[in-house]
Amino acid sequence: ATGAPGAAQLEGWYLELTRLLLAEGFAVRVFTNGSPEDRDFVGVLEQRLRTLDGGGHLTFLDQRDPAGLCAHLAGFDVLVGYRMHAIIGAYAYGVPGVALKWDRKLDSFMRSVGREPFLLDAAQAAPAECVALVRRALREGIPAAHHQTVLDEALADVGKVLPALAG
Repeated sequence: ATGAPGAAQLEGWYLELTRLLLAEGFAVRVFTNGSPEDRDFVGVLEQRLRTLDGGGHLTFLDQRDPAGLCAHLAGFDVLVGYRMHAIIGAYAYGVPGVALKWDRKLDSFMRSVGREPFLLDAAQAAPAECVALVRRALREGIPAAHHQTVLDEALADVGKVLPALAG
């Protein structure tokens, strides 16, 4: 993605973020959307992440299909992520998230749903800033009325597209 930090910086960033979240008592669930490069990255970090967990609060999740990803997302209290599908899915389920700002499409989505304050540039911001946004996202949640409006508009738009796809 454009604007992504280098691999070494990203590894250190995620390790520190995980350490801070665990220290504050958060349960941390590590997952990918299934892309091979993301799975490889988790593989590189897994043993180092496991050494941070002294209380059984770190879990590595896996899913085989989009339904599995959705099941994970729906069960979260908050999400930190950078993949568009995970951020959109979490939002659809009413799960507040911190989107790591590495791609213009993700920036556009967050802006379109009024969540721009929850964009964080991991190349510039310290993991502690992410933890502060996680706490804020949990505290504020997603405003229910606005969330419902966004979902209603999305459903109406899908309804407009379906006839065209049906031929």
